[in-house]
Amino acid sequence: MSDSPPPPPAATAPPTAPLRPPLHIAFEPVPVAARRDGWTPARQRVFIDALCTIGQVTAAARHVGMTPKSAYRLRERAGAESFAAAWDQAHDVG
Repeated sequence: MSDSPPPPPAATAPPTAPLRPPLHIAFEPVPVAARRDGWTPARQRVFIDALCTIGQVTAAARHVGMTPKSAYRLRERAGAESFAAAWDQAHDVG
């Protein structure tokens, strides 16, 4: 047995910062017909933000109340180039 004193308690670490700050990717929403239950510009932005955080299309689509199939269809529409680029960037981050 050792008679040496116990080691000093570990210093209290400061609270850690999040691994990364929320990332908001700028893009032009896909032009769509106005529908309350459709892919509104606001819903598109929340989807991209969720994809940054979650990293999974299925989960991000469900997060905004849409299906993954409709998300992929939106991505393929005419005028979706900016949205598709934001999607790719968000997926890489997530």
